[in-house]
Amino acid sequence: GPRAAPAPALAFAQLFDGPSCTYTYLLGCGATREAVLVDPVLDQLGRDLAAIRERGLNLRLVINTHAHADHLSSGGAIRALVPGVRTVISRASGAKADIHVEHGQTVTFGRFRLQAIATPGHTAGCISWLLHGSPGMVFTGDSLHIRSGGRTDFGQGDASALYDSVHIGLFSLPSSTLVYPGHDYRGRNVSTIDEEKRFNPWFLQTKEEFLASMEAWRPPRPKGMHVIVPANMLCGMGLPCGSQAAALQASRAPPAVVAIVAQQLGVSAPRMPGDVGLCGVLLGEGLRAVASGYDSWLYLDTDGEASFAPAVLKQAGVRRVEVLRPR
Repeated sequence: GPRAAPAPALAFAQLFDGPSCTYTYLLGCGATREAVLVDPVLDQLGRDLAAIRERGLNLRLVINTHAHADHLSSGGAIRALVPGVRTVISRASGAKADIHVEHGQTVTFGRFRLQAIATPGHTAGCISWLLHGSPGMVFTGDSLHIRSGGRTDFGQGDASALYDSVHIGLFSLPSSTLVYPGHDYRGRNVSTIDEEKRFNPWFLQTKEEFLASMEAWRPPRPKGMHVIVPANMLCGMGLPCGSQAAALQASRAPPAVVAIVAQQLGVSAPRMPGDVGLCGVLLGEGLRAVASGYDSWLYLDTDGEASFAPAVLKQAGVRRVEVLRPR
């Protein structure tokens, strides 16, 4: 009889950002070369674009499992730099994006399909993404980590909802399903639903025990979250995105990202003395706040909206402003 068509190959890469201990996932369809990127970190923009290019993939979607508090998403920057890319986040997050999803909805890349599983608790808008297969793969963001889970003490966190999300929404998946978390702080990179059901001390507790332990646990808040969260709430549509990274970690990303953006746009990045604000895709909201304390600022204008930017930046004390525009 006729043979069944072979299953399409999945191109897969798990990428790690050391400072925030964040995992980013690149998934591509071997047949069509269409790809999605899950939870990308702005400081790793160059690495991620290179990974996509090296594999010959055509990025279609940037997906955020939620509006992050500990790192800036590169969704808005990638959307501005790569033609045709759209951003995805849950409707319940309240964040801006091209596509808002709800529980049970799917997004596709080539012959593959990711299904949204609402897993609120860490935030009200957390989504885990299930890739059906043998075994399946679930990308759990900050809902379920390996042998732990996400904090619930800010950002509409709800420990009761998190417990239910994991036990009902995730532990009901096939036991062989591979668990790919949004973070890991102890050098682990993948688990299974079976392992987490048997060994995760957070969710082996009764619900009452879990609620008491979460109430008693108050770790330090992420550095710069007062800037990161508002930026990520807007980043999916290319609003405040990019420039905040330098404000938080001035010793790291700016020169590399400025060079990457300039290369992508085919323009020359001007040399800039003093502290340099990372180029970004910003409109008016939040621009003055994130620019405070900079001597110079490199502003990426992708849609002709930057006419106001020099004045706003100079009001914030920035002495030199350069505007880059795509050719």
